[in-house]
Amino acid sequence: MKKRGFTLIELLAVIVVLAIILAISIPTITGLIENSRKNSFASSTKLVVGRALTAKSQDDSIDVASINTSNVNSILGVENNNFSSLLIEKDGEDDLYATIVGQGKFDGFTACGTEDDVTVEKTGEEVVCEVATICTTPTDLTPTDSVWFVFDSSTGTITGINWEY
Repeated sequence: MKKRGFTLIELLAVIVVLAIILAISIPTITGLIENSRKNSFASSTKLVVGRALTAKSQDDSIDVASINTSNVNSILGVENNNFSSLLIEKDGEDDLYATIVGQGKFDGFTACGTEDDVTVEKTGEEVVCEVATICTTPTDLTPTDSVWFVFDSSTGTITGINWEY
C-alpha cells in the first residue's frame, strides 16, 4: 500500500508562499493602523476645539488660552489621558486653533488645527499648519499663510520655524 502525504518540497513551497503573503500584508496593516490612529487624533482635536468654542459661547469669561492638559477635563469634559501637551489659541475673531502633542494611543503624533481642518503628523517631523498667534512673529505673514515648523515633544512647543518654505 502506498502512503499518501506531502513531500518536503511541497511543504517548503507552502511556507515560502505564506512568508511572501506576510511580507506584503504586514506593512499594509501597519499603515492602516497608523492612519486610523491619525484620523482618531484629528477627530479628538476637532472635538477639543469644538468644545472650547461651545464653552466660550456659553460663558464669555472663559479664557481658552488657559485650557491645558491639567484642566481640559474639568472645563471641556474631554479626557486628557492621551494628550501630553495642549495649547488653544484664538485664530481670528471667531475661530480657535489647537496644538496637541499626543501620548498613550496618540503617542508619537502631534495635531494642530481648527474645528474644521486638522493636520496630524509624527512628532518631531515638519508639519504644515495654518499660522496661529504663536507663529505670527514676522510682520509679513497673515493668519492664512502656511509655515513649516517642528514640534519639540519634550516641551510641547513649536521649534525650528522655517519662514522660507
